[in-house]
Amino acid sequence: MSAAKVITWERSGTYVEEKSGNATHHARCGIIDIAGHYWEGFERLGKVALDAGTYPNSSMYIDAKRGPVVNPWHKQMVPDPDSKEKPPKMKRAGILFHRAKVPSDLLGCVGIGWIYGGQLTDSAEALWEIYRLAGGTKQNPAPILTVRVIGARTPYAPDSATYLKDLTAYQGL
Repeated sequence: MSAAKVITWERSGTYVEEKSGNATHHARCGIIDIAGHYWEGFERLGKVALDAGTYPNSSMYIDAKRGPVVNPWHKQMVPDPDSKEKPPKMKRAGILFHRAKVPSDLLGCVGIGWIYGGQLTDSAEALWEIYRLAGGTKQNPAPILTVRVIGARTPYAPDSATYLKDLTAYQGL
C-alpha cells in the first residue's frame, strides 16, 4: 500500500468580503496543494476553523450533497444548535473542504477553486481533480490523506481596511 497523499492548506493574509442583504460575510484566502497541483480557496471566518497542524488519517469521499469533499476529522467541539438543553450539548464541528462560490456557502469550511471577483470559480472541477490526485477511484472511493494546515486560524473578521476589494486584478497570494 502506498503512503497517504498530503494535501496542504496554507492561509494567506488576504481576505474577501461578501455582502448579502443585510449581512456581511468574510473569508480568509489561501492556497491548496496536492502533489504539486495548486488551487486557491477561502475559509469563512467565524466560530470554527481548522487549527494549524497535521491531520493524519483524513479522508476524501463523495458526499451526496456536495460532491467530493476532504474530511480532516477535526475534533473541535461546538454547541449543538439543535440542543434543547441548557447549557447545550456539544458536538464535533464538521469542518470540510468542499465546493463553494461565496463565503456564505461556508460555515468555517474551506472552499476550493479559483478566486475571481471575490468568488470561487471552477470549485466542483477542482475538487474532482483533487479526488483523482488523491487516488479516488471506483475501487478506492475514500482515499486516506494527510491534511496539513499552515497559518494560524482567524476566528473573527479583520479590520475592513485589509480586505482585498477588487479581486479582478488579483494575480496570486
